[in-house]
Amino acid sequence: MKRQPGKLEVALARRLKEHGRKRSTIDVYCNWYYRYMCYLKHVLGNWTDPRTVGKVELEHWLTSLACDAHVSPKTQNQAFSAICYLYREVLKMPLENVSALRAKGSTNVRTILDQPEISALISRLTGLEKLTAMMMYGCGLRIGEMALLRVKDFHFERNQLEVHEAK
Repeated sequence: MKRQPGKLEVALARRLKEHGRKRSTIDVYCNWYYRYMCYLKHVLGNWTDPRTVGKVELEHWLTSLACDAHVSPKTQNQAFSAICYLYREVLKMPLENVSALRAKGSTNVRTILDQPEISALISRLTGLEKLTAMMMYGCGLRIGEMALLRVKDFHFERNQLEVHEAK
């Protein structure tokens, strides 16, 4: 059963939409709002209006994300941005000087395929998967951008591709 969003979550989603945010961003920010509310319920013992708490509770939550949930720095920053947006844009109570233990960055080095490896990979694909991989690689498209392409986005006479909602 899907949970019903509360009034503040609906207001958050509405404000994000007014600011032209993508549906995926709205979903992510609302999810972080819900996780923050669940954290406050766990710590304080009941559902709490975020207007009655502030910087200290947010700092504790962000620290718990880093220490207990072991999230990446990017994930922690996303959570922080979502809650700061809630306080600034919806509650009209901007938070200042928030300080929390930061998540440790990954020490992994990204592996990037070289041109022959890319060619070998694409040569093993067929049909729509091959076309998709070739377009994503050749045009530098993200998955979401590729998924939104339509026939009318291809301008063969100009050798151009129109990409919608690109980052």
